[in-house]
Amino acid sequence: MKGIPAGAAGWRDAWRKAGLIHRVSAVTADPWSLPLADKSFDLAWNFVTLSRENFFIDALKEMARVASRSVMTVHCNASNYGHPWHRFLHTTLNLPWTHGSAEFMEPDAAAEAYRSAGIEVVEHGYLDMPFWPDPPGPRDVRLHMKGQAEEGEEGFRDIAWHAPIVDIIRGTSRPSLFLRLLSGLEDLPAPAGIRRRFSHLFYIWGRPQGTGA
Repeated sequence: MKGIPAGAAGWRDAWRKAGLIHRVSAVTADPWSLPLADKSFDLAWNFVTLSRENFFIDALKEMARVASRSVMTVHCNASNYGHPWHRFLHTTLNLPWTHGSAEFMEPDAAAEAYRSAGIEVVEHGYLDMPFWPDPPGPRDVRLHMKGQAEEGEEGFRDIAWHAPIVDIIRGTSRPSLFLRLLSGLEDLPAPAGIRRRFSHLFYIWGRPQGTGA
């Protein structure tokens, strides 16, 4: 990815360019047994990658152990109206499914996993709600086919597209007018059923048992 390069060196470079490298550190460890004390952080969170694991509940338990107040995860939304088309494309074009367990892309199933891990669900909601389906179609297929050729059955990881989030954080760039308009539309009131079908992502925010806050 051009906006945030892949790999450890890439994300460190992104934080450095944003002027925030002094606020980040890294630990390389087994995700189900972190070398961190209980309640080390106010918040333990994950963006999109946990549904790729076979041990989602185990990961949630470990996140709850190291969090003193909150656990939060963001997931791809299998309730999006484009998800059946996405599965159809993978099946008919013989593309490996590289997006993780679809079970935990369902809001209700992910919330139940929280409860199984001993985490009280405080809130869940939806993010990223453009009017087009997830995925958009030909572009997604093209990226998958290119990635399959380069990476084999594991799918693509380092295919370049532009995500200038670091420039936006630094104030040297801003989202396009089109994206600003989409953001404004997304902030308008919409029934939960509409958000569930149109949002590409959903989040769950929970409280580890015994935290009391």
